[in-house]
Amino acid sequence: MTLGSFTLYSYGLMLALGVLAGTVLNCALARSNGLGKEQIQSAVLWIMVCALLGTRIFYVLINLPEFAADPVRMLYIWEGGMVFYGGLIGGIAAALFLARRWKISVLRLFDNLAPGLALGQALGRVGCFLAGCCYGIPYQGWGAVVFTDPHSLAPRNLSLFPSQLFEAGAMLLITAALLAFWKKRGVRAGRVACLFGILAGLERIAAEQLRGDFRGAAWGNDFFTPTIIIAIIMVLLSAWGWMAFKGKSLKR
Repeated sequence: MTLGSFTLYSYGLMLALGVLAGTVLNCALARSNGLGKEQIQSAVLWIMVCALLGTRIFYVLINLPEFAADPVRMLYIWEGGMVFYGGLIGGIAAALFLARRWKISVLRLFDNLAPGLALGQALGRVGCFLAGCCYGIPYQGWGAVVFTDPHSLAPRNLSLFPSQLFEAGAMLLITAALLAFWKKRGVRAGRVACLFGILAGLERIAAEQLRGDFRGAAWGNDFFTPTIIIAIIMVLLSAWGWMAFKGKSLKR
């Protein structure tokens, strides 16, 4: 949408709404988790910055030949082009640093951030749909979409699977599952975050089969994209953490 000389990009708008919604949810959960609202707000700010850097850096690395010809386009994040797992790595690194600096439980911090992260990602995927990035495979069945806008990042005038909306819906269901699990009494610290890791990893493995955009390939095999490899590692580490974390229960 353009108002005079000002252009409002749908991708950036949904990304901002995702951050806002995730922050509000995380702050609402902070009290029952023994964390201060101010701490969560500061954590979200720093983690968001590191996550945004990670998402963009990972995307640029995957599509390096595309940006080599015009390096300035690396900064054009409003055009779309981010990789969730790059942001996850950046966000985890920031959270580990903050937990150590503030001398708080990193497991509680991860638990607190997981539902908001899932909600924010769901809204972010709607932004992907509006921008046309992260588009799906050719598809003629129910719910197929055709992108016609010349500014869309998806192939135009081609019937595609709505992979972005599939992921948005899946992340909303994961958000609901995390909140339902949060309300259970006796939940061990770290297990909400582990549940997020397991569900989000499995969701991404499934979603990768429905994506039509290039996301890199490992070992000469199109199935083992960098995202698939990271998702498998995340599922395995989260499953291990679920069994290993036997600390105190979350406060209620």
